[in-house]
Amino acid sequence: MLVLQKKSGFSLTELLVGVLLLGVIASFTIPKVLTNQKNQQRNSFTKEAMVTLTDMMAVYKGALKTSTGMEQLRQGLNAHRTTEAKFIEGNANLLNCSMPQFACLQLPNGTAMGYTLPSRFGGTKPNNAILIYFDPDGLSNSHVGIGPYDGVNLYLYTDGIVRVGGTNSLRPNTRICLNNGQCITANNTMPYDTKPKWLKLDF
Repeated sequence: MLVLQKKSGFSLTELLVGVLLLGVIASFTIPKVLTNQKNQQRNSFTKEAMVTLTDMMAVYKGALKTSTGMEQLRQGLNAHRTTEAKFIEGNANLLNCSMPQFACLQLPNGTAMGYTLPSRFGGTKPNNAILIYFDPDGLSNSHVGIGPYDGVNLYLYTDGIVRVGGTNSLRPNTRICLNNGQCITANNTMPYDTKPKWLKLDF
C-alpha cells in the first residue's frame, strides 16, 4: 500500500509573517544601535578635545597674562579657522562662523570648537576660565530650531584643567569674560549649561 508522507516546511503565509516580524524588530533595534554608536563617538571626541586643550595649555604654562585668550592659545592647536557661513552647536548657544564676534575652529578629526571674541582669561588665578563651545558633530551648514543643542560647553582653566558645563564640576567662583569685556562669575546652575543627554563622562 502506497503511503503519502506530508512534507514538512513553512507555508508562504508563515514565511511572510516571519519576515514581517523581523522587519518590525529591526525598525526598533537598528536606530537604537546607530544612536548608541553616535553617542559613544561623541563622548570619545569630547574626551579627546579636553585632552587637546590641556596639552595646548601646557605650552603656555607660566607665561599666561590677564589678556591671554584663545586667539593666542589656538596657535598650539592643529586646527583650521573658518569664516564660512556655517554653525557650531554649543549646548544652548549657536555660533555663526561668518559673524565677526565668533571664532570657529575645525579640528582634524572633523569636530569643531568655537568661542566669542575677544576670548580671554581675564586673570591668572585658578578660577579664571575661558568658555569654549565644542561640537562633536562638526560644523553644520544649517540649523533648525532653538537649543538645547547637541554640543557641549567646555571651561578651560588657567592651569589647563577642563570642566564640562552642566555636570556640577565647575570650580567655585569660576570667572569667564564675555565678548563685551565684562567678566562674570559662572556657576553650576548657569541657564546655558545643560548636560547633553548623550554625555557619559566621569568626573
